[in-house]
Amino acid sequence: MNKMKQSHDESLNRFVKRLSNEYDHRSMHEAPQLNFSSMPWSCAPETCSLPSLAISAPLVEMASASSVHPQTTSQQQQYTLQMSRRIQYDQHSISSASFQILRNFISTFGFVLDLQLQRMIFRVMTAKSNSKRKGDEETLQKFTDFSISNSNSVATPQKALTNFSTLLPINHYTDFDDTSYAKVTLCFQAEVTVHIGPNNTTHTSIIRAPGEVNGMFAKKMNRPLSVDIDIDTNILYASMRRECKVIAKRVINSIAGFELMKMKPKNA
Repeated sequence: MNKMKQSHDESLNRFVKRLSNEYDHRSMHEAPQLNFSSMPWSCAPETCSLPSLAISAPLVEMASASSVHPQTTSQQQQYTLQMSRRIQYDQHSISSASFQILRNFISTFGFVLDLQLQRMIFRVMTAKSNSKRKGDEETLQKFTDFSISNSNSVATPQKALTNFSTLLPINHYTDFDDTSYAKVTLCFQAEVTVHIGPNNTTHTSIIRAPGEVNGMFAKKMNRPLSVDIDIDTNILYASMRRECKVIAKRVINSIAGFELMKMKPKNA
């Protein structure tokens, strides 16, 4: 039995690690190299479900329309709930899983970063428009020009890398005595490294969140019958938001040409 547990453990561990992938904005016109389809893999489960990590278009449009207002707890809950929506894969579609969740994450990250930028720009422009200090008019013009220009290029991730590292040994092994099946549970750490910004103004952020993977096995088989992956989207979104605030502040200061944003924004 211990040997079979180890076999299931190793199989599930390989599956999680193959969810890691890379993204490069410059080569998006090329077909992505996927970890599952790049080599024959006998351990692919028959079914698999993962969180989408995406925020729906209607929510994005609503948030963008009110981007200058502080984010409410209700909005945050909506975002994390959307990110936790399940995507179902089978053996034929699973080859796209690792790239799809990375692409969705990048889209969500860019959305959150853009919101932080717009809110900070609004705060600065409001303060400067009411100020009569020397140089404020020039600073205000810089932010006006930035808002009119394509600020999305600043908020567009150029490169990203996902890494899923399991925490061995297995956390839980359930042997269903009355059947020929067993369930294996592994905890893992999801980490996404994101490089933001064009040319030589790149900022690097690392976002982390814990997760859990459950695999259902036929007791005498190494290949899982089904795999369900959960990522704590509350922690993931909170980590993403913190990093976006830091990047937005750096962008604001680079536009002004000096350290403008010294104070931590309230309810941003």
